[in-house]
Amino acid sequence: MDLRPGRSSLGGPRKFYEELGERLCEAVAIVARYDTIKDKDGETRRERNEAFETENPEAEVPDYGAFIWEWFWELRQSQPPGFSGPVPISNLELIAWCQVTGNIVSREEASILKTMDVRFCGEIEKESEAIRVRETD
Repeated sequence: MDLRPGRSSLGGPRKFYEELGERLCEAVAIVARYDTIKDKDGETRRERNEAFETENPEAEVPDYGAFIWEWFWELRQSQPPGFSGPVPISNLELIAWCQVTGNIVSREEASILKTMDVRFCGEIEKESEAIRVRETD
């Protein structure tokens, strides 16, 4: 039986961080798709769906991951807009942010932040493409 952390059938730290990362990535995907990008009429997907009385998913952030959620949006706010979509957060920017804020980020938390950012950028690209297709029809 393997008793190292995160390797048992009971889960452990690795399982905790994997599940937390998945939940935070799902929440960031919802915010990216439904609340971030506006179409030519200045409406987000959420606003458009509400106008057509269509249900919208809500981002669900677990309480124990709220600090990572807040960190992610602090990091995203410091990113300049790119010409063809959001600019991913670099490792150097993460290091600089840690130095400026004094936050101590574990490697697991850094990994979650980077994974959230990949998901965010991907979802922004998908939503931008969906808007382009909708507006050309």
